[in-house]
Amino acid sequence: RVEETLGSIEKHYSQDNITMRDGWMKSVNEGIQENKKQWEETNRLIVSLLIESKREAIINFASKASDEKSMLTREEFKRIFKTYDEYEDLIEKNGLTNGEVEISIRIIREAYEERLRYGTFLEDMRGYNL
Repeated sequence: RVEETLGSIEKHYSQDNITMRDGWMKSVNEGIQENKKQWEETNRLIVSLLIESKREAIINFASKASDEKSMLTREEFKRIFKTYDEYEDLIEKNGLTNGEVEISIRIIREAYEERLRYGTFLEDMRGYNL
């Protein structure tokens, strides 16, 4: 009779545990799905902000570079070229298209080549590269 009672208690206890475990697992999975959606939205916003920030930097630098009187260093050009490469990587990795900075990067490249050809970078003008 004791074995029968213990078996009944064990059976009942096991069923309760299974039900509790299943409910807990369901709530964990739902939480994971909700967190995944929030993470994806946060990631999308971060990527969007990064792209916009890099785009703004490129466009703004193109304005400076197009002004022949603007004193710019080689390092500034190197940084903006790196920014452009990062921008292109972000665009590609996220399946987007780049159409907004093509003219700007062309202006920057032409200004770089011209300053390189005539030695009109700030460091050249001040004699730092002698």
